[in-house]
Amino acid sequence: MKTNNNTHIPPVAGEHNPFVVPKGYFDSLPGKIMTKVRDSGPVVTTTHRRKLPFLRIGVAAALFGILSMTSVMIYRQNMSSNKYDEMAQATPFQDIESSDELLDYAMLDNSDIEYYLTVVE
Repeated sequence: MKTNNNTHIPPVAGEHNPFVVPKGYFDSLPGKIMTKVRDSGPVVTTTHRRKLPFLRIGVAAALFGILSMTSVMIYRQNMSSNKYDEMAQATPFQDIESSDELLDYAMLDNSDIEYYLTVVE
């Protein structure tokens, strides 16, 4: 059974094919193509160049993040060590000017003082 592959050709043309190929066209076609390819020189494609700016931006962002976190950690470390240095240098009773204030601070009354002075070990 014969199938008609020319279904895309309008029925106006009938059985006659309106497309004509010159004689010997396909015989000389490979030579013409190879001549044009040799004359045009090498073709260089650089698809990796597009990704390079994004890579640079990513590396810069990562380095900025690392440096920022490091500086924050160093700042916090210095602040906490300064606080502890100030606490170590301060005396607990530096604001108390008299012994009465010290006794009030320690919540000692006269009976407690008498007890501590009379206890013999």
